Amino acid sequence: MRWISRTLILFYAGLVGCSSALTWVPDHQSHQPSCVPDRLPSWEDFSKRETPTATPAAQTAIRFLLHDSPPYLIAKFDHEHSWVKPQPANPESPAEWIASQKLLAHEQVHFLISCLLVRQANRVTHTEENPRKMLELVKSVAQRVNVQYDTDTKHGTDEKAQMTWETQVQEQFEEVTAQPSEAFGTQEKPR
Repeated sequence: MRWISRTLILFYAGLVGCSSALTWVPDHQSHQPSCVPDRLPSWEDFSKRETPTATPAAQTAIRFLLHDSPPYLIAKFDHEHSWVKPQPANPESPAEWIASQKLLAHEQVHFLISCLLVRQANRVTHTEENPRKMLELVKSVAQRVNVQYDTDTKHGTDEKAQMTWETQVQEQFEEVTAQPSEAFGTQEKPR
């Protein structure tokens, strides 16, 4: 009987939209992916950490890197500094599972924001521009956007704001990925 209850709760949760609509769109660059990993992060990517109750349940850290030849930017998920409390990473009840998925979606949007900014930079930066200056600009903008995201969504607890951010970031991520590239002077043919 217990498994039927869990199954119904999970089915209902899928119908009411607790599960995220986030999807990964691979980069179509001829060089290495602009985001590492080249997928949405999962709880397995986060270190498990016991923290005081007052701290958030998870944190996503991204490192921004500049590849020199040819020059392009990379957003790299920082496994060492990205963490999640053990309970959300290993939910035991359907209610905990739903909360875990919502929290994971919130953290995935942090990653998507960084990837979106890097892909935008890689698509519009020309050879005349200084790639190191673009790297610093992307770091600065990413910091501001991620702080605004956490403020607007109350760290993912405002469900309406969270869904708005998820939708907008996903749409922009798909749009910038579909655009032809002018990355640092190279031209990619539209698909």
